[in-house]
Amino acid sequence: MDEQTIIPRDDSGKVYIQNNTMVWEVDSKSMLEINIPAICIIGEYTTMHAVFRNDWFIVFVLNAEETFQISAYANGMQEVLQQLSQLLKAEIKPKLGSATNFKSNVVWPAEISGQELYRLQIIESKTWFDRFRARLGFGDPVELVFSDSVKESLV
Repeated sequence: MDEQTIIPRDDSGKVYIQNNTMVWEVDSKSMLEINIPAICIIGEYTTMHAVFRNDWFIVFVLNAEETFQISAYANGMQEVLQQLSQLLKAEIKPKLGSATNFKSNVVWPAEISGQELYRLQIIESKTWFDRFRARLGFGDPVELVFSDSVKESLV
């Protein structure tokens, strides 16, 4: 698949690399900082939201319990991914920019690149209200769970 150009949006903040740390800021406030050498897996996923919403995220996995996601539309994301490609000596190319429903993909490392990052898992309805809500058609609540290949890579 061809490399996709990320079209930044002002409402998604800005992301940049400084001193081996990735920084994401929204409205001039630091939302998170990620130490680049701590990154184990880079992936992406899209949500089922309509096009032109915040529906595409780049995910940075540090370990099984610590993941961070940044809107793919953050100003500077294209440049950050190019810098990460140089630092990690690998092509970091997201592929889901045109997806219109839930999809996930591992971008790096090469051993699991192209495989699913997440799968959707239905959360068991434990309360009467959750079951009632589902019967009204609001659906069962779901959570993102790492795919088996990602879990194995983190061991």
